[in-house]
Amino acid sequence: MKTIVVPIDFSKESIYALDFAVDTAKIKKTKIVLIHIIEIPNHTSSSETGEVTTFVSQEEQTYTVLLIEKTKERFAELCEDEKYKGTEIEYIITMGTFVKTFIKQAKELNADIIIMGTSGARGMSEIFIGSNSEKVVRHSPCPVITIREPMQSTIKNIVFASDFKNITDDLVRQLLNIQRMFHAYLHLVKVNTPAHFNPYSKDMSDIEWFIGKYNIKKYTKTIYNDFTEEEGIKHFAFQIGADIVALGTRQHTGVIHLLSESIAENVVNHSFVPVWTYKIE
Repeated sequence: MKTIVVPIDFSKESIYALDFAVDTAKIKKTKIVLIHIIEIPNHTSSSETGEVTTFVSQEEQTYTVLLIEKTKERFAELCEDEKYKGTEIEYIITMGTFVKTFIKQAKELNADIIIMGTSGARGMSEIFIGSNSEKVVRHSPCPVITIREPMQSTIKNIVFASDFKNITDDLVRQLLNIQRMFHAYLHLVKVNTPAHFNPYSKDMSDIEWFIGKYNIKKYTKTIYNDFTEEEGIKHFAFQIGADIVALGTRQHTGVIHLLSESIAENVVNHSFVPVWTYKIE
């Protein structure tokens, strides 16, 4: 691991993400790149020939210059904090729409992992609050850890929830990388629901196949019953005192489970336990 990327807006959640990124960087001697994106409204006009022109007013340009200078001051103050001393931290200030611009920057930096804060979602606010973290999870070129609360510096227990089908070697490689980094236990869980129930022997056979194929070490294996996959993942993680939940995602179908869409995005939005996700093609 060479580069950790953290989107930062100076909210408490983004600082939680930075704090954990620093703890992680100390383990692997990794560089951290902070990205702050200023979203500036554009105005458009059409000419008689139908050409569309995008422009920013003089007042908005002046405001943007002042905002950039103020943001630089905040970064300088942040990087002076004693708890970040000894860690290589760089920052980028750029403009654009958040998700598109951030994903572009992460790709250009060849990010090994993204660690980002999320304020989660409640009811109608989910439309606005949860959308950025969901979209980053869905489109990220590398693993993403989303954090809502201050996180322990050491990860001891990782819950990996899956149907244990359609697993890719790349997903497992990324998962085992984080397990080895923290010398953590991997708690393998398949959630059964009333709507999609499988025999215990069949589900356990799938998990044991996964363990054997990838030579998994330091693990537990569980079949967990609950009303929904999301609730089962959260309840199981709480019961075992998980430090983080790991999920494989697909760009359009959520967690690796053909029976329910957007499970990963929902867990990211509502879990108080940090969530590690990795998109498979």
